[in-house]
Amino acid sequence: MSTAVTLRGVVHRVFHSSPQFSAGLMKTAQGSFVKFRGAFCANVDDEIALLGRFVNDPKFGRQFNVERISYELPESPEGLIHYLATHKAFTGIGEATARKLVDLAPTAQGLEALLAGDIAALSQQTKIPVGVLENLSSQWQANNRENRLRTFLASFELTEHQMDVLIKASGEAVVGILRSNPYQLTEMIDGFGFKRVDQIARAMGTPKEHPGRIAAAILYALQEQLQNGHTWVSGTELVDAAASLLVLDTLDARELIQRHARLLTAR
Repeated sequence: MSTAVTLRGVVHRVFHSSPQFSAGLMKTAQGSFVKFRGAFCANVDDEIALLGRFVNDPKFGRQFNVERISYELPESPEGLIHYLATHKAFTGIGEATARKLVDLAPTAQGLEALLAGDIAALSQQTKIPVGVLENLSSQWQANNRENRLRTFLASFELTEHQMDVLIKASGEAVVGILRSNPYQLTEMIDGFGFKRVDQIARAMGTPKEHPGRIAAAILYALQEQLQNGHTWVSGTELVDAAASLLVLDTLDARELIQRHARLLTAR
């Protein structure tokens, strides 16, 4: 078996992409092109680091078989504050205390360096008890692999439990799912219904007219009717219910919803 290596670069092309499997072409940091495949959702222009091994596929030739993926993630100070203030392991850190630290170090990497320094001096500067900072430093290191991912997810105001569920289900590959079609989570993870996922997706800038959003709203509206004891719902009622959820700005909103409903029934 070949040695595991890490490749860094940008997704140049995608041949197939789903939460379960993706195959594509990555342009490495050195400028070469590498075919990859793995159990994650790939999107063109994603900046990624892939851990894996080169294999020779009898049909597709030399490929990089991905074992783990990580992303270059945008960070926001508010996301870092939310993460620090809501994670139960960071005892003694509320929003006000988190804000003091983030004012000094607005990124996960910067905070890690700050906590690796002189804790006593930091305590004196911020008026945060030494014990609280020592615990934070210890727990930050213990969660080191997930800190950047959780900071990214926290920027969408997810609870610690919701982040736990997402990371347990997909690991860092959840980033690709969120960027491609976050509404897939409604089918993948219990407790992530349309309204919860829609808040995340809209915060990410997912367009109101995204096909995944329209399909998810139709299915949600149908499920609500079933849960209310209805065994049949008219097309007009279903479109009305979906439209109230979607609040689309286009003049042909109803036609758009009807078209997606037909596609769903044709599956």
